[in-house]
This record gives sequence, C-alpha cells and structure tokens, in this order.
Amino acid sequence: MPAESGNESAYQRAGWRVSVLGDVRIDGVTGLDDKVQVACALGSSVVDLSNVDIGDDGVVVQFAVMGGNAQLIVPDGTTVIDSANSILGSAKQKLTPASPTGGVVRVEGVVVLGDLDIYAASTRPPSIGDRLRKTLRRKSG
Repeated sequence: MPAESGNESAYQRAGWRVSVLGDVRIDGVTGLDDKVQVACALGSSVVDLSNVDIGDDGVVVQFAVMGGNAQLIVPDGTTVIDSANSILGSAKQKLTPASPTGGVVRVEGVVVLGDLDIYAASTRPPSIGDRLRKTLRRKSG
C-alpha cells in the first residue's frame, strides 16, 4: 500500500486505518488530528510523525496489530508515554532526551505476535530502502 501523501486533509479522516495481509504506513505529514488509529493483521504498521509539530495538546497513537510489527517514529525531544501492550513479542524504545517544547505522544493499544518499536527521528535504524539506495549510490559512483 503506498504511503499517504503529505496532504493534511488525508489525516483529518475519522476512524482507523486498517489492513489485512498488508502494511499500513502513515508518513510525510505536516499536521494531523490529535489521534491516529492503526490496525493490521498479518502485516506491519509504521507511523512516522518525525516531521509533525506535536503541539501543546499532544497526540494519541492507537495500535491494534495481530501477527505483525508496529513502528512509531517521533520527533527528537518528544516525550512518549507508552501504555501499549506487546503479547508474545517485544517492545523497545530508543528515544532522545525529552525537551519541554517537544510535545507528548501517548501510545495505546496492543501488538500480538509481533514487536512494538518506538524511535526518535535520529535513532531510527535505516530502512531496507535506505540501505538499498546507499548501496546503489556506491556502485554507480
């Protein structure tokens, strides 16, 4: 499923973004509602808020993932309150120190038979696409 565009109105829709046997990816946004809801079964979900101004009210991200992985990327300096559960999987955070102006992201929901990974923008490991582009640049240069 292609990533949704940076069009702010795409993120004003109510309800869940849902995928079965596929991926849900939300990235490239510059503004959004105070709640993001993502559900997937036998797939992965990525919510990339690294370019979003979290604001004073904060953002709630709700995951419902069965048999897949969930990844959340927040801006550096964001405070993350993680109350999500990972069942038969793992949960990890790799964040930067919180800033008083960084905003707050609350993580809720459940990930079953998968992992929940929360990163700051600067601590996110390179994606497969990032690694492939780097390799291709080396070979062409």
